[in-house]
Amino acid sequence: MTYKGLLAIRVLWQRSILDTDLFLKEVLNACLNKPLILVDRGPWYPEALRFYGLQWRLWT
Repeated sequence: MTYKGLLAIRVLWQRSILDTDLFLKEVLNACLNKPLILVDRGPWYPEALRFYGLQWRLWT
């Protein structure tokens, strides 16, 4: 079964690759498969997402 919907969202005052890493760990623990991640233009996203081998798209 494929579910297409919002799995998780987090709004932070400070954003960094560490915050992204912690968030991605929580998301991946809740998923059976690797989800498509929608991100804004934060420069810290590509490195963290590539580390986990995740697909991502800009959503602004």
